[in-house]
Amino acid sequence: MDIVFEAIAEELKDELHPDFDPPYTTFNVGLIRGGSAKNVIPGECRFTIEWRPIPGQDPHRVLDLLSKAVESERQLPRGFQVRIAGTDVNDKSFFALAL
Repeated sequence: MDIVFEAIAEELKDELHPDFDPPYTTFNVGLIRGGSAKNVIPGECRFTIEWRPIPGQDPHRVLDLLSKAVESERQLPRGFQVRIAGTDVNDKSFFALAL
């Protein structure tokens, strides 16, 4: 998922607003939760993601990019499952659950 998050952050850097520093939407994985011990493979992992869009950007832009990336990951033959939950474009944060 790290590569997916980095790709989204890089794509957001293409949309600029010169009046802001940085002049693009920032994207952050602020919380990661999963597992119960260092020697136990976790059954799930939760990410809390936050973004700060530039003015004029569609508030669903990041969700659209993430949904596309998740769908691509689901197509790979790895048994990877993801559910996006807790979305709130007004809050600019959401949770992704990887199973």
